[in-house]
Amino acid sequence: MNVTKILALLLPLLLTSFQSPPQAVVDRQEAREKLGKLNVAYNSDAFIESVINGDKDNVELFLAAGMSPDVKYRGKILEIGNHIVGTGDTPLIISLRFHYSEISWMLLEFGANVNEPGYAKCFPLLLAEGSLATALLDRGADVNQRGYAGTTALIWAAEKGNLETLNLLLDRGADIDAQTDSGRTAAMSAAGARKRDAFNLLQARGADVSNFSERQLRIITAAQDPTDEVTRLINKLYSTVTEHSITGPSLVDQEQVPKLLLAIANGSTDSRDKVVDKLIDVVEDPAAKTEPLFATAWTNAVELLGKLRAVEAINVLVRNLDETGQNGIIISIHFRPVQTALARIGEPAAPRLAWALSDPKKWIRTEAAWTLFQIQGARAQDALESAYNDEKDEDVKTVFTDVLERMNSPWPVFR
Repeated sequence: MNVTKILALLLPLLLTSFQSPPQAVVDRQEAREKLGKLNVAYNSDAFIESVINGDKDNVELFLAAGMSPDVKYRGKILEIGNHIVGTGDTPLIISLRFHYSEISWMLLEFGANVNEPGYAKCFPLLLAEGSLATALLDRGADVNQRGYAGTTALIWAAEKGNLETLNLLLDRGADIDAQTDSGRTAAMSAAGARKRDAFNLLQARGADVSNFSERQLRIITAAQDPTDEVTRLINKLYSTVTEHSITGPSLVDQEQVPKLLLAIANGSTDSRDKVVDKLIDVVEDPAAKTEPLFATAWTNAVELLGKLRAVEAINVLVRNLDETGQNGIIISIHFRPVQTALARIGEPAAPRLAWALSDPKKWIRTEAAWTLFQIQGARAQDALESAYNDEKDEDVKTVFTDVLERMNSPWPVFR
């Protein structure tokens, strides 16, 4: 066969190859044309909008048309229902936040970056649950990735009490004792959110719980008796926290429950002992202390222990001198429930407060000084003078000086 005949045979094939674009190009063009017929512009803003709206069909067309699954939202913060879309959020983060599972799977199939962070350093694994969390890890998600304030997916799952996700993350190598920037661990988060099952799981799988006292471990892990009247009343002072809302105790309960608890305590010695013991549990309970917005149950427990002059509570109250319960709603910079309670207990609290003048926490040292000032007495003054000589921090030393000057004044002025 000569060259002419060979070229004659190959020419149709060559012409076909030049005239017919690859199938992927055809599909992209077809997808863009379909978007155009729907009056949807082919750009990243319209793509993000389709994701936010949960428009699965349009999202699929954008991806088929060649849109990157990792474009980012660049507008202002949007509040849509109970969800937020923030500057820098990726389509995967948005779809996971809105629980659009089909869109999330689609984005993963088109190669979405499983570690790309979005607004406030939120990352996909922080939001994913169930099979989607598994899929992210299978595609290389960093199981120990850290988000805003150092939060990991394990810490967040513990706070939500998601046992399935906790087990998955731990099986994939999550650091069980990883800490946020403030030192909070997954175990602390579970305890603070009253997620007993999550705490028990973490403890069983080897989480370090050495920073919890024996009493705290009992409070966190033991089931409550729903028939106990004192427990029932105290629980009325806790907030109800769901994924989307926080509901505080009613104003009626805030007014009536403390009165009812005092009435029970005044009924008999045994009743008083029981109420005091339950109130100390509340003060020690991480969930009560760290309640969002305002720790109503905790602050009421502290106040009632002061009114009952509960010497049994002195140690736990002193350990909490640096707490106010104002976790999100500041009533006043002068709101110091623990200091007030210890001042009501009075002289029996002085020795423990004197010891607290050398506490490692700066704020406890200063609060102990002001509490001793309210109690007054030679023992309080001697303890402050001794602490002043040993104090190294100039700011604390200034407070000690102020307190001593007021103690020695013929007209002591309370701050």
